[in-house]
Amino acid sequence: MGLFVRNNSIAVTWTPNSCHAVRMGVSGKDCTVTQSWHGILGKDGDSVAELVLNALRALQADDSIFIVAGGQGQGWGMADIKAPALKQEDLRNALAFELRKQTPVPLDQLRWGYRILPVEDKKNQRKHVRLFFIKNDYWTSWMKAIDGLHHLDAIMPAPVALDPILNGQNLTILDNIAYEYRTSPQGRVVTPLADGTQVTFDQAFPMKNFTLGKLSTLSEEEKLAFVPAITLGVYALTESVSTDAKTLIPLPERFVAHRNIALKAIALCMAIYLIGLVVYTAAGNLSVKAAQIRQIDLAIQQTRAELDKINRLLDPKDQEKAKLIQDELVANTPTGPDFPTALLAITQAVKAPAWVAQSLEWKNGSISFQVQGPQKDLELANRLEASPYLGDVSERMSTYNQDSNNHTQRFELLARFDTPAEEEALKVQQRKEAERLAAERRQAKAEEETEEDLEDELDDTEELEDEDPPEPPEAP
Repeated sequence: MGLFVRNNSIAVTWTPNSCHAVRMGVSGKDCTVTQSWHGILGKDGDSVAELVLNALRALQADDSIFIVAGGQGQGWGMADIKAPALKQEDLRNALAFELRKQTPVPLDQLRWGYRILPVEDKKNQRKHVRLFFIKNDYWTSWMKAIDGLHHLDAIMPAPVALDPILNGQNLTILDNIAYEYRTSPQGRVVTPLADGTQVTFDQAFPMKNFTLGKLSTLSEEEKLAFVPAITLGVYALTESVSTDAKTLIPLPERFVAHRNIALKAIALCMAIYLIGLVVYTAAGNLSVKAAQIRQIDLAIQQTRAELDKINRLLDPKDQEKAKLIQDELVANTPTGPDFPTALLAITQAVKAPAWVAQSLEWKNGSISFQVQGPQKDLELANRLEASPYLGDVSERMSTYNQDSNNHTQRFELLARFDTPAEEEALKVQQRKEAERLAAERRQAKAEEETEEDLEDELDDTEELEDEDPPEPPEAP
């Protein structure tokens, strides 16, 4: 299968004061820019949202075409990582843990998603994942920019769409600073170019089987300004737009495209007709099927009886070997927590504002990692030990960096279930803690009662002092 799965697409990008948009077309294995539009704030529209809307009108967008949009500038980031082959929910939890190492911004101030990039080695069990995150205030400005659109398939910065686009090749985007997104064994690496570096369009976007169409008449600087929109336009022609929809940052419901409604209605009617036909046929042949099931049950019973006879004829030595094999299989069954369970337990134990600063290492249940934070977490070892999935926790290192004002702690532990003795010790500790709190409450209550008694005695003394002294007896 080729890179492209559809014939047309539209991509639009914007900066705080301009907008670029392209319409892409496919002919055979080649793609080209069939239409383009460039608008400037104040000249072609009074707001970025108006520029985006005018761009899609100029490119004749409709419900059938795939549309991808993306903002340019600061406020976002991406990181390529290698992740284990986990289920989607477990993978998202692991990536949320990994995201803390990629940005100092708290998770509640970010919107984030990811792409699972295609790999050439199908036997590789690890996934190549690209994290994409953006601050909430920038995401709000993006939503304002696309507020006038009636549907959208994806929204992201252009570099996030790389791979399979320009797979193995570099992309250069000119903003206030020129950035080159280079390929490496670990993924894309962002490299700022030196001031004054001259870049041509063919160097910035070195894609094969691609033509600029009417854009080829523009100057080199004008063509370079269309690189982000062209990158997103080529991405919209691939199957990645559909497969990434479940993992990217979700769009509001009002932007979801409702394509081919008539065809979907016909397909639904056909499905209902087929279901009815199947039910009618099944009901007509119910008695025949019941007879066949009874015959099958009888055959199963006869087969079981024959197997019992054969088992009684087996050599006792063969039965003993089978018992040894069964015992060996049972003995080698894993009894400890798996990596996702241990990773979740560590995530719950590390409390903000501390974060895991180095890659977490897992070797057959042995785990080591480092934690950084503005203050040394004295209770972290106890929280890790209290987890029912972690044990044998030891703090191997504790340092303080005056330059960054950060404490670094290194821990080593094992992923294992708590032993009965540890569970009993935890219950005893919890019971002692409850008793200590109850004793403190009783002591506080007794002190309050003592203070009240002293106040009552003081009031009685003051009343006696206020009374008139008794008259002396008369002299005889």
